[in-house]
Amino acid sequence: MNYEGFKQYVADHIKEFLPQDYSVHEIGITKQRKNNDVVLDALSIKGDSNIVPVIYLEPYYQAYTDGVRMDDILQKIADMYMKSMEQVSEFPVESFQYDKVKNSIFVVVQNAGMNQELLEKVPHELREDLALLYRVNMELPNGEKGSVLVHNNHLEMWGIDEKTLKEVAWDNMHNYFPPEFASMSNILRSLGYNEIPEGAELIEMYVLTNKDKHYGAAYMFDKEVMSRIAEEIGGDMVVLPSSIHESILLRKGKDTDFDTLREMVKEVNRTQLLPTEILSDEVYQYSRDTQTLSRVVASQEEFLMPDKVSMEEMHAYGYTWDGMLPLTKERALELLDTELVLHKLYDDGAEAMLETKDEILSHDGLFGVEKDSWMNYLESQSQNETNGMIQEM
Repeated sequence: MNYEGFKQYVADHIKEFLPQDYSVHEIGITKQRKNNDVVLDALSIKGDSNIVPVIYLEPYYQAYTDGVRMDDILQKIADMYMKSMEQVSEFPVESFQYDKVKNSIFVVVQNAGMNQELLEKVPHELREDLALLYRVNMELPNGEKGSVLVHNNHLEMWGIDEKTLKEVAWDNMHNYFPPEFASMSNILRSLGYNEIPEGAELIEMYVLTNKDKHYGAAYMFDKEVMSRIAEEIGGDMVVLPSSIHESILLRKGKDTDFDTLREMVKEVNRTQLLPTEILSDEVYQYSRDTQTLSRVVASQEEFLMPDKVSMEEMHAYGYTWDGMLPLTKERALELLDTELVLHKLYDDGAEAMLETKDEILSHDGLFGVEKDSWMNYLESQSQNETNGMIQEM
């Protein structure tokens, strides 16, 4: 039986292994979208309850291909479902009121490009190619722990805005989910690997996570923590996105080979991590002087910047999205009459489109143009030059 046949067989026969009360329930196979746009097949059994547990079927199909009998698999699925229903029925809805969950909200980081559909539904903050989201740590009456992603409708229910959510979540990170920072060699020794090969510590690597070692990679965006680590290491740092749970840090050197590090990150992502655990294929650098984290542009991505002001200066100013390229006031005035859409940038990370010369003159901060728009503009200018040369020939 192939996987499609397996799913249908489960849907057709699962009621035979459930209590008689479930004979009128609606059985279906649904698609559940997880982190990084990973879609999993799940068994859905709908009754009167508004909260419906889902049972992911891929592990059970693997058991089937390993030789487990279908009756045994269906019984395990039924037992899992009934256990989940007991937990759901014991979970009081009032436990999700803001005053009850306020101290359990924390920050997580996920890949922005691979979660575009999700980001439309949840409060978030874009940072480089990543997005900071928020979750609520929950504990069921039976002691089992989990977390719930904060959606836009939760803010409406709680009566708070996104700024308040962000402040509360970061405060909780320090109070309830404190960071853990250790050298890779010490971690290996704690696991019993006492014989570190000679020369292995010439390039010391460090692991940054939280006390639970779960969703700990968000600490790469904590200014206070990163500043303290940079002082301890004694310089600028390279940050490797090990997973959504942790990041690896090392001191940046003059001859740091970013391309090799990037290939290493990609290899680990493809061979060592589950698809839902991947954070990014990119490499980042942290400046001790400006206290900013930025994505390292790959050598093949280098292009002509629209102005003399650098990305690092824009980050230090307070605007951190790398999809925007910074402009001075003078350059913004020069580009005003082109087809480019220009923006005023604010030191709180916000931006606003502008259309007139007066808007430029009245703004004392930086300006910007979106990277994709600038690249298209350069391409069109190059094409115009090529066409002009052809006409002259």
